[in-house]
Amino acid sequence: MSRPVSKAGAGAPAIDERRIKMAAKLYECRDAAKTLLGGQYAPKMRQWGEVISGKARESGCSELAAAVALAKDADGFCAMVIMAAVVEMTEFGEGVTLGT
Repeated sequence: MSRPVSKAGAGAPAIDERRIKMAAKLYECRDAAKTLLGGQYAPKMRQWGEVISGKARESGCSELAAAVALAKDADGFCAMVIMAAVVEMTEFGEGVTLGT
């Protein structure tokens, strides 16, 4: 069972350890993708962002759920890139130059 780490205020949901660890892993994917893709990082993030958004619309789910579904069918490197893209999408939103 997860233990609450902190609360933002009365009635706010506790941030549990599992979610913190998941976020850390997602950021590790993003950092690794930036290193490995170099100058191709931003174009790849835009490309995968479009794929993830389309999957989310098609499936009626969140972008994170769509990315997880796509990553399950991908090889290791591609899965890492997909998860990096969803971090960029979540952090910066659509219409922002990713990877800067």
